[in-house]
This record gives sequence, C-alpha cells and structure tokens, in this order.
Amino acid sequence: MFQLILNTHGGGIAIYWGQNGNEGTLAETCNTGNYAYVNLAFLSTFGNGQTPMINLAGHCDPYSNGCTGLSKDIKTCQRKGVKVILSIGGAAGKKVYLTAAPQCPFPDAWVGGALKTGLFDNVWVQFYNNPPCHGFIPTGDLTSTILPAIKGSDKYGGVMLWSKYYDDQSGYSGGIAIYWGQNGNEGTLAETCNTGNYDFVNLAFLATFGNGQTPMINLAGHCDPYSNGCTSLSDDIKTCQSQGIKVILSIGGGAGSYSLASSDDARQVATYLWNNYLGGQSSSRPLGDAILDGVDFDIEGGTNQHWDDLARYLSGYSKKGKKVYLTAAPQCPFPDAWVGGALNTGLFDNVWVQFYNNPPCHGFIPTSDLTSTILPAIKGSDKYGGVMLWSKYYDDQTGYSKAIKSDV
Repeated sequence: MFQLILNTHGGGIAIYWGQNGNEGTLAETCNTGNYAYVNLAFLSTFGNGQTPMINLAGHCDPYSNGCTGLSKDIKTCQRKGVKVILSIGGAAGKKVYLTAAPQCPFPDAWVGGALKTGLFDNVWVQFYNNPPCHGFIPTGDLTSTILPAIKGSDKYGGVMLWSKYYDDQSGYSGGIAIYWGQNGNEGTLAETCNTGNYDFVNLAFLATFGNGQTPMINLAGHCDPYSNGCTSLSDDIKTCQSQGIKVILSIGGGAGSYSLASSDDARQVATYLWNNYLGGQSSSRPLGDAILDGVDFDIEGGTNQHWDDLARYLSGYSKKGKKVYLTAAPQCPFPDAWVGGALNTGLFDNVWVQFYNNPPCHGFIPTSDLTSTILPAIKGSDKYGGVMLWSKYYDDQTGYSKAIKSDV
C-alpha cells in the first residue's frame, strides 16, 4: 500500500480512493486532514474507439449519472487545498496536473516513455505490489530509515498509499485522539475539531451510571446537564463529524461514581447509552439529536466486573446500522486492573494506553523523544493507530499535538 512520490513541490501523502465502498465518502477522506492528494480510481475504460467510463466501485453508478453527486465532495476537498486527480482530463484555463504510478523496477515497462517527456508533476512509485522491491514497508522502517535518507532530495514529494480503505484498516497514516470536556478554558467542541489536529474527540465524562444510579454526564464548565444545557452541543458534534472526526462518549473517569452490579445491569446501561447517545431514540437525549460514533471505556474505579458484558452488548448494536466504535484507555501496567477482562473480548477498535499519570511508565513524554525514538519503534506494528492526549486544555498550553502531527 506504500509508494514514494517524486516531485518538486514539497512533501505530502497521496491516497487512492474509489475502489472500496467501505472506505467512506470522498469528503470524509479529505476531512481526515491526512492527505495532500486524492486520486479518483479509476477511469478504467477509454481509448481505441471505446466509450470512456469511470469505475468507482460501490460509490456510485456512472451509467445512470449517479456520480455527478461527487461534485460537491470534490469542491470540499479542493477548498481544503487537497488536489483531486483523475489521471486523464482537465479544463481549459486551469492547470492539468499529470501524475503517474509506475512500478518500482526502472524503467517502468508501461509508462517509461511517457515519463521521459518531463511533463509529470508527481510520480508515485509503486512498491506495495512488487516483492522484488520489498513490498509492504512497515511504518517504523519508513519513518526511521527511508524518509530520513530521501527527504533531502529536491525530488522528494511525500508518500502515496493504496488505498483509503486499507489505510483505515491499518492506521498507516496514524491519528491523534483528544479528551474534551473537563476544562471550561479549552474552547468549544467545534473549535477543537476545527484545529485540524485530531481524528478522535472523546467527550469526558459520563461519570455517573450503573448499579441503579441515574446516569449523568459531566462536562465541567461547558454546560449544565441538569437544565438540559448540553443539548446545544448537538450542532458542534455534527460539525466535527462532517470533518471526518469521530466523536465518542467517554464513560468513567478518575472521579466518577460508577460500577456494574451484574450482566443485566450492563445490558441496561448499554440500552441507555444506545437510546440516549447513539443510534436509538429517547425523549431526553442529553446532547440533543446528534448520534455519537461510539463509547470509550476510561474505567479507573468501582470494580472490574461486567465491563466485558457491557462491551458485548454495545457491540451488538452495530448490527442495527451505524457501527458503534468501542475504545478504551487502560493504564500502561499490563493487564489493566479495571478493563483487562473487557479488552480480552477483542471487540475494541482503538485502545489508547495511559502513560501520563503512570510514573512507573515514564509519565510525560517530551515531543522530541516521541517523534525521534518511540514512534519509529512502534509504527511498524500492525496494531499502531496513533497517539492519545489528555486533554484539549493542556494541549492548548503545550502545543503537543501540533508538534507531533506530521510524525503520527
């Protein structure tokens, strides 16, 4: 899925989009903030008297003009400075960017002659389907060895990945998760998402629930849930989601009142979460009609019982339509004393391990150590997904996410 880009316009990541209906929309792809180029794949029929035809797999049906709806997404991408490219075509008066994806053996057997014209703006060399050229390159090798060796060249242009779907599965381009909600001076939720720094925002916290208690969200100074004052967050949540950011409800926290008395109690809590924060229905949704993307388990107290049951019940709701993402924030000592059993279910999509409040695990990690030593060592793992920070307020004070984003 990895290719190197040769050009003269600076670095960036290019991605192919269009060949998997599960890779999200074109606008969502651009809104991740991960890519400088999106290649629409493919105009697969043309030339030799044939009627040209684009093929975007499950995204739209060109035979019924069903792909014209992509125009809005393309303009959304371009407003963000993302170049949207079809290998053939253009419009008068606007520069037509020419790119190519030759195989890594040089010269390429198919487009070697075309490349000699010198007319191509970007050339992304394919390694991922060429075993003689090492095939897949682990992220750790890429960041620690290959990129440092080639970025000094005036021909370096960045990295291209195949494809958006596989990037989603592998987390190759990484992402940053942030907790928001526990400091009134951290800015609004919409402002947090509009920074462009984050891929996940965890709303912290649903701090009271379970064991017969009335569930209650606590977003510190942002809003008053007792007077339904948090329903106004619905618009902010939708703003974040429109940018491809997943907004997740974090349950628990370090100072809450929560526990699960039984498997049935876990089922009741899951039902409450589904109806009040996820895809179900309730007349008293604390955050309004916005549908959150999932639930984060930040369990730091109570007991270690039945969190696995809660994970199973919540995961079951994914069968009703929109996927319910499950994430967790265990302490770094392994296995975690609170949610270790839940993690063993294998149902969690993202696990962001807490180092910052664990002195035995080195606590705070300076950005220079993270980018020069830690990330190169771990990005080669197929389990790597990015970095989680606590919290938006402290990130504002330190500039941590801005300092690491290009390396994540």
